[in-house]
Amino acid sequence: MTFKTVPNLQEILERGDRNLKLLLKDGGDRREFRPGSERAGEGTISQVDHKEAEQRSAQKRGNKRDTSPAAEATQNWNDPDASILDDRRGELPVFPLDVLPASWREWATNAAQGAGVTVDHVLVPLLAVVSSLIGTSRRVTASKSWSQPFTVWTSVVGFSGSGKTPGLDVTRRALAKIDRDRKDRIAELQRKHNSDAERARAAYKKWKAEVEEALENSSTPPPMPNDAALPDEFVAPRLYVSNSTVEKVVLLLQARPRGMLMVCDELAGLFLNLSRYSGGTDREFWLEAWNGGPYKVERLTRPATGVDHLLVGITGGFQPDKLARSFQGGGDGLEARFCFGGRKSPPTKGLRTILKRWNPSSRTPSCA
Repeated sequence: MTFKTVPNLQEILERGDRNLKLLLKDGGDRREFRPGSERAGEGTISQVDHKEAEQRSAQKRGNKRDTSPAAEATQNWNDPDASILDDRRGELPVFPLDVLPASWREWATNAAQGAGVTVDHVLVPLLAVVSSLIGTSRRVTASKSWSQPFTVWTSVVGFSGSGKTPGLDVTRRALAKIDRDRKDRIAELQRKHNSDAERARAAYKKWKAEVEEALENSSTPPPMPNDAALPDEFVAPRLYVSNSTVEKVVLLLQARPRGMLMVCDELAGLFLNLSRYSGGTDREFWLEAWNGGPYKVERLTRPATGVDHLLVGITGGFQPDKLARSFQGGGDGLEARFCFGGRKSPPTKGLRTILKRWNPSSRTPSCA
C-alpha cells in the first residue's frame, strides 16, 4: 500500500530522517511507516499492533504504560454520535406537480430554476396568493348548510439561506407589478373621491344654514340630504401587506372587500408578536380571518371599524425552531390552518441560462 498525499512527506523523505515514524490511522488499524529505501513520495506500510507500539514508546521514555481500566477508558475514544446532527423532524411531502396542466408544470419548473429553488418554494406561496385574490367572490359548498370562502394559508419551512425568500419573490414580483400598473387608476379614484367629498361638504354647509334659518323662524328644520353625507377617508386598494396592525388590515378590507393577503418573509415576526400593539392578543382576529365572516374592531381610544367579510390570506416562511415557538401553548387550531411545504433545501447548482424563465418585469427572456 502506498501513500502519495501525506502533507510534506516528500520534504521529510529528502531530509533522510530514518528515525521518523508515522503512525497513521487507516480503517481503525494503526500503521507504522519507516522511510528509507523507498522512492521519494511513496512508502511501504507495515502492520504494527497498536498496543505494542505504545508499549515500546513508553519503555523508551522510561515509563510504564498504565493498563488500569480507568486509563483504558480515557484512551479509547469512540466515534462521535452523528445522530445529534439530525433534527429528527422528517421531511414534508413534495408538491404534487403532476396534478397541474403541462403549461403550469413548465412555468413552475423554469421559475424554480431561475430563482435557484425547488418547485415547492414557488408553488406553495402561490396557492395562498391565488386564494386571497379570489377571496369571498367564490365559495366552496360542502353541503347546503356549510360553505367556505377560498382561504389557504401556506408557509415554506426551512433554515436561513434555504431559498424561502427567492421562491416567495417569484410571485411577489407579479403582485408588485400589478400594483404599479394600477397606480393611474387608483389616482383617478382618489381624485373622484376628493371631488365627492368637497361636494358633500358644500351640501352639508348649505343644509346647516337651512337648519339654522328654520330654527330662527320656529319652523321644522329640513332633513339632511343624501349628498350632504361626508364620505370616509380614501383608502387606496392594495393586494397585499407585509407588516400591518389589525386596525389597518380591517381598513384595507373596506377598500377591497373580497379579501387581503399578508406576505411575510419570516412569519414568526407576526405570530410571536400578536400582543405587540393591542395590549391583549390578536389570536382571535387571525382565527376569524380564516372564516371570512363579519368582524368589528373596537378599541377604547378609537372609533369602532368593521367589515362584512374578514378574509386575509397568509403566506411566508418559517424557520423550524421559530415555527415551534410561534404556536407554543396555543391549542386553538391556529397552526392547523396552515399548509406547510418546502422542507427540503434546493440542490446547489451553477449559474445557467434559463431562456423561458418567467420574469414579470421584462418582456424578454432573462438569465439566472
